[in-house]
Amino acid sequence: MEYAIRPSDDGRYVILEMVGEVTIPEVMQALVESHSTGGRLGVRCYLVDATAARNNERALSNFKFAQEDIADMPAVDKLACIASLVEPADHSHDFFEAAARGAGYDFTIFRDRSLAIEHLHRAADRFDRLQ
Repeated sequence: MEYAIRPSDDGRYVILEMVGEVTIPEVMQALVESHSTGGRLGVRCYLVDATAARNNERALSNFKFAQEDIADMPAVDKLACIASLVEPADHSHDFFEAAARGAGYDFTIFRDRSLAIEHLHRAADRFDRLQ
């Protein structure tokens, strides 16, 4: 898997673009880097663009990752809002969404970019009001 991290044009969220077959060690590294970027920028919202990525990990691996591995990564903001953008026909990430939500993360899959960005802007507005 390859990935790139950059702030959005409006600076309200961080974009993590993933390409290729998803592996948990690479996703862990990408999450740490993207959340570190968000921390430096004062941003707590993330768009994970997985439209060119496929999750071929087993359900048990996804569950362990969402329940245990992320919890052991202090660089990952547990209160962050994460919108994951996937291809409309790709359901390979669906179990991870359920596992992440069950672990208390605000992680939602979208199949429409504009809806994902709208979701992130609403979350960014909530975070702004809290400051």
